[in-house]
Amino acid sequence: MAVTGQDSKSDGEKINILMYIMGEESEDVTLQFTQQPSTNIIFERFKFNSRVQNSGETIESFITSLHSLAEHCDYGMLKDQLIRDRIVVGMSDVKTSEKLQLRDKLTLTECITIAKQAELQAIQSKELLGRQTQINKISATRRFTGANKGFRKHSERNQYEGYTRTR
Repeated sequence: MAVTGQDSKSDGEKINILMYIMGEESEDVTLQFTQQPSTNIIFERFKFNSRVQNSGETIESFITSLHSLAEHCDYGMLKDQLIRDRIVVGMSDVKTSEKLQLRDKLTLTECITIAKQAELQAIQSKELLGRQTQINKISATRRFTGANKGFRKHSERNQYEGYTRTR
């Protein structure tokens, strides 16, 4: 550009001058640099449709993953409905899935709310059952230990009085 005196031009103007000098071939060359590789819609949809909730994965994480997978699927206006369907079909909680399948006109928002509530309720139930089981174990241990102490005292007394111990 220094030879032609065009060195002071902006980068955009320099590119336009270069493309003009190159002629029609410049369009083919520049398209090779500017075009993004096309995504394989079929493969992206396969990844989306085969996604299921993994063991130990939270429903929140599963839903987030579905949203990011759906971005590359070109679903358009069906995107929310297909995410909703994938949540219902792919979630690990079978009871909640069945409950969602029975709902008429289920929206994505309702589906997410119900799934999150069911997961939270399951976590809380496990915690309550764990505490109840622990309380029952403590109560049973106290009863069992108390019964043994009484038996030992009775046996020891019998032994001292000259009686034989029978079991």
